[in-house]
Amino acid sequence: MIKEDETYKHYQIRQFENKVIALQTELDVVDVIKEQVANYFRLAPHNLSKKTRLRTYLWPRQIAIYFTREYTTFTLKEIAKMFGLVNHATIIHSVKVVANDMALDKRKQNQLNQIKLNLLKNGIEDNPTERD
Repeated sequence: MIKEDETYKHYQIRQFENKVIALQTELDVVDVIKEQVANYFRLAPHNLSKKTRLRTYLWPRQIAIYFTREYTTFTLKEIAKMFGLVNHATIIHSVKVVANDMALDKRKQNQLNQIKLNLLKNGIEDNPTERD
């Protein structure tokens, strides 16, 4: 009986460690996304979290949010916090804006493709997260 309890405890510890590793990996993905988007637009990564609507920061922030939503399993609220935003609806709006602009504007589509290539070069796997 004691041996079974110890085995179960080890199993629980391993599960917890795996969750921590997965979370750290996803946080690393967000850091890479912020870094690559900021580099593309010649901004500092912390500028993507500024609470401003200036187009200089708004479009790059929306792109970073789009890729964060696409390549991680974080919730809308978690992504909002990562970008210094209060409301999860801003995340939904940003994703829609980027998707629509990409479909309508070749220049923006090219920007996104170039950033995506930069993400792939920096270790982001090209398997977007599937959501319900």
